[in-house]
Amino acid sequence: MKSRNIEKLLLRRKLIHHKQKNPADNTMKNTIKFNNKSGHENVSSTEINLMRNLTKRKRDISAQDIKSNTGISKSKSSISVAQPKLKKLKRRTNLNIPMTTTISNNTAYKYYRRPIYLKRSPMILIQMLTNIINYNFKKKEERILLYHRLDLLDKYYYLQVHQQLWQSYSDIGIQKHRWPDQLYTMAKTNDFQIGQKYLDNYINTIKKEIDTCHIQLNNQNQSYPLTTLSLDQLDHYLKAFVDCQRKYLSMRNNKQLQKFIDNFHEKQLFETTSTYHLTIIDQSYKVQLQEYDQQYENEFLQLESHLLDNTNINGSCVYEQIQQHMNCQTNKLKQQVSMKIRSLRGILMKNRRRSSSAKNTVGVWPDPYLELLINVFNRPSCIRINQSAIRPQHQQEIAIQKDHKSIYDKVRSHLNEHYFVPMTATILKQYSNQLLHDLNHSYFSPLSYNDQTLALKQAKKVVSIQCKIKKHNLILRVTDKGYNFYIGTQKEFDKKAQNFFQDTNAFIELKENPFNKIQDNVIHLLNQIRTKNFIFQWQCNKMMPNRIKCQLAHLYFNPKTHKDGIPVRPIENTINAPTTN
Repeated sequence: MKSRNIEKLLLRRKLIHHKQKNPADNTMKNTIKFNNKSGHENVSSTEINLMRNLTKRKRDISAQDIKSNTGISKSKSSISVAQPKLKKLKRRTNLNIPMTTTISNNTAYKYYRRPIYLKRSPMILIQMLTNIINYNFKKKEERILLYHRLDLLDKYYYLQVHQQLWQSYSDIGIQKHRWPDQLYTMAKTNDFQIGQKYLDNYINTIKKEIDTCHIQLNNQNQSYPLTTLSLDQLDHYLKAFVDCQRKYLSMRNNKQLQKFIDNFHEKQLFETTSTYHLTIIDQSYKVQLQEYDQQYENEFLQLESHLLDNTNINGSCVYEQIQQHMNCQTNKLKQQVSMKIRSLRGILMKNRRRSSSAKNTVGVWPDPYLELLINVFNRPSCIRINQSAIRPQHQQEIAIQKDHKSIYDKVRSHLNEHYFVPMTATILKQYSNQLLHDLNHSYFSPLSYNDQTLALKQAKKVVSIQCKIKKHNLILRVTDKGYNFYIGTQKEFDKKAQNFFQDTNAFIELKENPFNKIQDNVIHLLNQIRTKNFIFQWQCNKMMPNRIKCQLAHLYFNPKTHKDGIPVRPIENTINAPTTN
């Protein structure tokens, strides 16, 4: 290969590498500049094509092709120097939220911790608030104010809860004359008075941050642009949203306070028990341990002095090796003790499972029974979906209407039949409105960020399980006796059903579908009975089969996992059959 061809290939490789690093400069490489000098007019077609077709995925040009094309040159007029048109990209609506107004000093909001839900995209938060408030924020200024208002209210809520925690520490500490260990670590002292001063300064700093946040909220009230939605209503919805997202703070603070009280009680008990006089046996045992400890220290000091006085060997090195060996033996004994504790705990758990009291308990989670050669389900078995987090709004409204109709019809019929309450009573209308309000509140109430992410993850797990069942042709059934699930292959389940038919000869497989014939006969018979006045019209209407909901009575099987070979049990489904009513 000639040197000129090698240089061209290296240049092409360098340009591709530069293009991958700087994708914004791709359009500049497609244009070719020509000067009026004669040296630039004799550009070969190979070099121009290499500069033009950098982004195209083609086979590598061989040395023979380059050699054959170098002799043919194109004119300047035949080369397109126009820049290619860029593809039209979809226009995305991005909301650039400026930073909130900061205070001159850098110590503002020193103790504030920004939550996870505020780190999401502002457009997602605004969309969530739009659905909750039921108000469309169209203008950019309204959205910016809404986001800033939410940020300030979150800071105000966090700082108030944080102040309540440390104020509780102060009240309990002054009463018990003791501070939590966290405060001693922060103050870097064990003195009670110094810790009290540090705590007072800490609470005052939090109060200053709360006042600063309150001032910013008042300044924002003056620039409120919305007219149809009042500021009080907006603050009510935003505070409810912040309280839903930050409700874990109060739970965490209560746990910390309870932990502080428990630690104080534990130390107080230790101090009181340590003041009691020991018995003769306990005192002798304590004295014996002290003697053993003193004897060990004396012998160790004698060994150290003997090694250091010996000039034939390096005493300090031998002494360090002995210390390392003793540390290794101590760690080994600790590991052995921990292993014994684990084994004894396992033995106690097994004995607990075998006991009569444990057999009376019922498990909460259903256990799956897998009859597969390879277990394709290697994820967690417990899945609980929050439908209000993954469903669209129109699907939630349909579910609300179905639940409302089902509950209201059952309650109304029960009150009418047993307590003779009229169908058109006003109390039933009030109950219907209250039930609809409760269902809307339960479905559309805002969820915390952790619950939303958990619901989305669980929904993905459900879709993954469904895909695996379809891909591997699996059968998912509830077991005959128990609260377990059976998962097996479709071929194996069909074999079990065929074995049941051959062993019992109790059922015959129909070759034709007699559903239409049975339904017509039932309708014809009911009409004849009604014409002869053997039944009333309301009885005829109640027994008349519904052509939309009726189904042919069929047979299905549930596996018996408690028996050898896992046989199947037949179950006749005749609930929606034409002859059931």
